[in-house]
Amino acid sequence: MYLKKTPNLNGRIRLSIVDTYYDKAKKCSRQKTVESIGRLDELEKKYDDPIAHFQKRVEPLKAEKQPDRLPSTLLFTILIAFV
Repeated sequence: MYLKKTPNLNGRIRLSIVDTYYDKAKKCSRQKTVESIGRLDELEKKYDDPIAHFQKRVEPLKAEKQPDRLPSTLLFTILIAFV
């Protein structure tokens, strides 16, 4: 999950929170817009640094998405210990 900055032809930049995943059926990576935030020039009127502000908003979402699983090296070590 990350903060995507999409430029328009007229030079305006749109911010959105995007999640990337792998589509097994199509065998390629895909993106899904989680939240459309707005245009950067309009957000600069409300926030001093809108990119930093919304980047902080993405971090908890990214941590929430991470599965609660052990790192593969630790899992391998545990399996070897029980065999």
